[in-house]
Amino acid sequence: MITLPTIDKVTKENKVKPLCVLSYNEEMGAIDRSDMMISTVDCTRKTIKWYKKLVFHTLGMCMLNAHALYMTQNTKTVSFPAFHLEVIRQLLQRYPSKYAAKPTHQCTGLSRLTERHFPSEVKRKDGNLQLRR
Repeated sequence: MITLPTIDKVTKENKVKPLCVLSYNEEMGAIDRSDMMISTVDCTRKTIKWYKKLVFHTLGMCMLNAHALYMTQNTKTVSFPAFHLEVIRQLLQRYPSKYAAKPTHQCTGLSRLTERHFPSEVKRKDGNLQLRR
């Protein structure tokens, strides 16, 4: 345990930390910074499988490395999210998807109201009304 010069607000004593925590904080600066930069454009969700998260994280690391290379070769400063978006735009322009969203049918005029199934009243044999779907 190492005593630090900073003082704890609650106990009014010097803070004490283990040596392994201090060495981790000194050595892991670049890793933590890269994880922080990737998290700004993170697209993973809780529900996806672990292997998909691994692929997305690997792609994020590749994009971060590409951004670092771009910044060493160009004098123009571009933020990582802007660089990420521009790469995506250029990939979509270069390789347009044949699976792009297309309308399934054309709805013109009032056909969108008449072609669907709506509840209607139907008389029973005994004369009472019944809703039919």
